[in-house]
Amino acid sequence: MITYKILSTQQNQETLITKVEFNINGEIVVCDVNHFMINSEEEITTNIINMAKYQEARLLAINNITDIANNIELNQVITIN
Repeated sequence: MITYKILSTQQNQETLITKVEFNINGEIVVCDVNHFMINSEEEITTNIINMAKYQEARLLAINNITDIANNIELNQVITIN
């Protein structure tokens, strides 16, 4: 399950930047989400949801890489035919 809360907003000309805290299956991730030339609050929500999905995939990749790396046998001589 993913939840989020907007911690702050900042406007930089045509870009609105929201600092968002995501809780992704119990893991907290805080990041900035840039909203370029937006026209509605719905666009902000869509951008935040897209960032949540990206951050979820990123966390899964980090865990997957860690698992793979832990299974690599070090200092093993391997013959290539």
